Amino acid sequence: MRRVGEHLEELALGSKDDDLVDLFGRSAFNRYYYSCYLATRKMLSELQPGWKGSKHSDIPILLTAGVRKKPNDVFKKMEKKGIDSGRCAKRRQDLQTATNDLAGLLKLAYDARVISDYEPEEPIQKNGNVISLRNNKLNEAKGWLGRTNGYIKTIKKIWKESGLV
Repeated sequence: MRRVGEHLEELALGSKDDDLVDLFGRSAFNRYYYSCYLATRKMLSELQPGWKGSKHSDIPILLTAGVRKKPNDVFKKMEKKGIDSGRCAKRRQDLQTATNDLAGLLKLAYDARVISDYEPEEPIQKNGNVISLRNNKLNEAKGWLGRTNGYIKTIKKIWKESGLV
């Protein structure tokens, strides 16, 4: 998906036709969002198969509640038993940060995708080599997947450390 987004971004940047800039730019935002969504959905299904079918808008809530619950419970039990409480507290904090940041990123990307898909009256802006839609810049959207993958790596590592996967 990201590669398709990059190609669409190149087409938008290379076009002198405002309609094509708009169409390719909107589609690029959409593909960049879906690259993040699909990576997150894959992670969720690996952690808990029932989470695979989660609705787009439910995923941020699932990340900040459901994804944290089991590892946090494990680490709290370990702390009560006096097992490496400093490391457990750090892992809980790392999990909270990663899930909050991923949830925020997905919400931002989802909102951009909704604008690109359902608000054609909201114009794509092209200023030199920067394409934007409302407050979102396409060159920043290109980096969404890299950030998503970083958060996913942290979340999966913590689940593994807690013995859940």
